[in-house]
Amino acid sequence: MKVTFQRAALDDIKNEKGGVPTQFRKPLRDFLRSMTYIGQGMRCSDPRYSDLYFIKFRNWYVLYLPISEQHIVVVAIMYNYGQLP
Repeated sequence: MKVTFQRAALDDIKNEKGGVPTQFRKPLRDFLRSMTYIGQGMRCSDPRYSDLYFIKFRNWYVLYLPISEQHIVVVAIMYNYGQLP
């Protein structure tokens, strides 16, 4: 399953400028709620994966790959002790 969000949407989330834009709230919520695996956060120093980006918003952690200036591909999401957005 390939899920893409506009980079600006995650930039807004990262910078906490008003949270998730309205048009992304339901798709993101549905996507997050479809996740069944809850893992531990990790950081990778391997240069093969240096093109991956990691952000946190609220209690969610997102690993994503930038495709262009307008789109990213969400690679992984982790939930850490909180409520659904």
